[in-house]
Amino acid sequence: MAVNSRKLYLVDAINENKWWVLQARLLPNAISQVKSLDLAESWIREAISMVSGEPEDSFDVEIIPVVGDELESALQEAREFAAELDSYQRRMARLSRSVAGRLSDMNISGKDIATIMKISPQRVSQLLKGKQ
Repeated sequence: MAVNSRKLYLVDAINENKWWVLQARLLPNAISQVKSLDLAESWIREAISMVSGEPEDSFDVEIIPVVGDELESALQEAREFAAELDSYQRRMARLSRSVAGRLSDMNISGKDIATIMKISPQRVSQLLKGKQ
């Protein structure tokens, strides 16, 4: 079993006047700023490399947007809800495929399966794809 031995730098991202100020927790002098968080990793990676002397591709970076305790709590709740919703959606997809397949096995037409399941005929076709 392989063990990940790469160093991980946690980086706080603090929004200030439409800019994100980035600072590596373990290297206080590794600071950068970006207009958008999608640019954060590459810019702070360069700053960390300059301060630490490590090659940019030799460590991992985790960007942590700092939004305040109250908002962080709401974000966490939203993330948990999204994970729960994703689980229900996967369960619904499995069940829908199973039901559509069983109806098809009963020689019920795709159009009628759509009516029974209250979905479009195109969705029935997607559910039955690969069943042949």
